[in-house]
Amino acid sequence: TGGFIGVNRDPVKAGYWDKEKSGQSIAVSTGNAEGITALNSDEITGNLSYENMSGFSFNSIWGYVPDKTPQLLWTTSYFVIREVFSPTSTITSGDFIYFEVSLKNSGKKKDTNDLILWDGKDTELDRIDNITLSPNEDTTAVLSWQTTTDDKGNFELEFRTQQFSRVFP
Repeated sequence: TGGFIGVNRDPVKAGYWDKEKSGQSIAVSTGNAEGITALNSDEITGNLSYENMSGFSFNSIWGYVPDKTPQLLWTTSYFVIREVFSPTSTITSGDFIYFEVSLKNSGKKKDTNDLILWDGKDTELDRIDNITLSPNEDTTAVLSWQTTTDDKGNFELEFRTQQFSRVFP
């Protein structure tokens, strides 16, 4: 038995299998293994699945979820952070900065989610709770951060929903 399928006659456009969980060393026991890629468990989970499974149509058919393998969007709600805009490209101590965050529920179920701004060091800077979107509905939310004179250095800000995260800039 192969890790992906036992017998396969036709090429696969984009197939992935977890070689650790399957315990199999080959994708297909008999037939064509073209287009099938073996990945480790961590490579097909969460954000890494987006990076490693380039053949999947993420954010239109598939969604990536923390600590899980990709989910079909028609089976779930899925808040996507489409874009983050800030008129400020350089952050200086003492500045008040705001961010416009474009969100879309790319899933097929209505959902309520939270949007959180993190400083990249596990400190929450701002949040908006209970944003409700119907399937394919989008909205723009505004988050802000009042820096202090103690805020120095380089910041890799992160915007998160339950299923999605995006680093800024």
